[in-house]
Amino acid sequence: MSDNLDLDKELAVGFLIDKLNQLGNKKLQKRLHKLLKKGPIGRKMEPEVGEFNTFMLANTRYNNSDFNDEESRKSIENSLSTLYQEYVKQSAKLLRSRTKRNRSELESHKILANFLTSIPKCPANPGKLITKENQKMIEYVEKSLLHIIERSWIIFWAFKQKGEDRIKVQGKIFHRKYDVDTSSSALHTFDELLILNFARPFLKALDQLLQDTNNRVNNIEDAFNGSDKIEIINPNLCSEAFGILSGDLVGGIDALRTIIRQIARIAEIQGSAKEEIEILNGFGEDIRKTVNNGKNLLELKSNFEKLIETLQNLQVSIRHLAKQAIEGKIEINLEYFHSAIIELPIQLREMKIWADRFMDIAFLSPESGRGIWTLSKEKDKLSQEFDQDIIIKACELHKTYRPSTSTVYALRGTNLEVRRGEFLAVLGPSGSGKTTLINMMAGLDIPDRGEVFLWGKRISSMSDNDLSDLRRTKIGFVFQSYLLDPRLTVYENVALPAKMARKTERLNERITKLLESLGLADYADQDPTKLSGGQMQRVIIGRSCVNDPLIVFADEPTGDLDSETGRQVLSYFRKLCDEKGIAFVVVTHDQEMSSFADRIVQMKDGLIIGE
Repeated sequence: MSDNLDLDKELAVGFLIDKLNQLGNKKLQKRLHKLLKKGPIGRKMEPEVGEFNTFMLANTRYNNSDFNDEESRKSIENSLSTLYQEYVKQSAKLLRSRTKRNRSELESHKILANFLTSIPKCPANPGKLITKENQKMIEYVEKSLLHIIERSWIIFWAFKQKGEDRIKVQGKIFHRKYDVDTSSSALHTFDELLILNFARPFLKALDQLLQDTNNRVNNIEDAFNGSDKIEIINPNLCSEAFGILSGDLVGGIDALRTIIRQIARIAEIQGSAKEEIEILNGFGEDIRKTVNNGKNLLELKSNFEKLIETLQNLQVSIRHLAKQAIEGKIEINLEYFHSAIIELPIQLREMKIWADRFMDIAFLSPESGRGIWTLSKEKDKLSQEFDQDIIIKACELHKTYRPSTSTVYALRGTNLEVRRGEFLAVLGPSGSGKTTLINMMAGLDIPDRGEVFLWGKRISSMSDNDLSDLRRTKIGFVFQSYLLDPRLTVYENVALPAKMARKTERLNERITKLLESLGLADYADQDPTKLSGGQMQRVIIGRSCVNDPLIVFADEPTGDLDSETGRQVLSYFRKLCDEKGIAFVVVTHDQEMSSFADRIVQMKDGLIIGE
């Protein structure tokens, strides 16, 4: 959001959404845009509406007399409430259909029920008991999830002309006198406020999940450690049953680790947002109590970690029982055993539902001090004049992929600049966003939000033809795969980009010097596929530099090379960087990079975390 509120009024809306309800989310986005686009007297505005992690956000501005009176504000709030209630009802139906048992679970429960019937003191109809317990769990989870969804939405008004800020959160309305120095900052706390408001019911639900699981697990532990010696009638059925429980425990432990990451992320946001949320003191202590979850997050996280240890101990117990079963007998506690076999897989399934439903929370990334929507309202700021030494600059890049029902947050507000003649290394584990970042900077992919500038010119404003010409003449690429044309000689492969770009002036001289610099002068007429891996990579380097680009992007260029050959390739990068003044951006896992690069940046989870 912009710091300038000259348009008198600003409205921000945030809804919690079901990320798996993609069709419903698209419909909600369109309806929300349509609702906010038309002002009260027919004047059309242009709101921004889009997804942010697990929320749907909208932001728009109004002029003059729009929404000055209480009735007009209530009217738009009621329309928003109705719209969201319809979405929640539709999501509830989808949730119900998703939480029904699938065929695999039905088969697993049938095996467990048959196993129980082979154990003495088995209750009547164990299959029906499992079905009943499973249905109770589903109904409870549905009710809890809907409670969170219904309470996790916020409407925020800023009225410069009226001299008032107003916020509606969890059905309560708060007012404060507009202050020219702090109201824009109050709007900038909207994303943190939205997250912490959601955290209140969410963490309460997780606390209840922890208590319920601990209560059940205590009895389950007793069930697997008893002195009742039971003869196994059907060893194969026993083996299948214990195998199912072992698999469920693995899934449950993974779910708990996801939940722990969610709690840790909320704790980080709570800490980093503390100073920004202080601005909301102007709304009174009531609003702080409304969004304060009241939980010790570190303690909650620690208790879930202890629960993982307990489940790991259960894995040991089940493995021990499985070994006993091979010999034809198991030692258990019959008083608790049947209920343990019924309750454990259902409790573990509940953990997985909670973890999967809010998986994206672990990747929450509010834009501290700036608010959520920076794309269109701050484009002018992004197009400020750049230092002439800066060749390329990435500003607040966001990129999200949805390969299936999951979400991958490849970039989460990443900033990076590269100077003329600089050798920059980007290090980080797989999945940290390194390749996505250089693809955005090279114009090979489009960010969801943010901008890339080449010498101060916004890449997104270029036509496809201009962008293609830019990549041919100003940008070079070196990839892990060689992609050399076996029909052409080394010389011809290096010459190819120059001919495509029609930069043939003194081409022979340029290529000859390049091949000499790269130690390939004696291989100009060779078939490139007959060269070693290091030599082929040097041909690629030559091809990327033949047009004297401003910058070369290299993605894992030493990944297929042995360490000594990899160092040689990096030394050629360094040499061309020094001799020709070409900037190199090298994405790598290679820790040897420190002896070659001018600067190293570290990436993790779509963010640059240090240099």
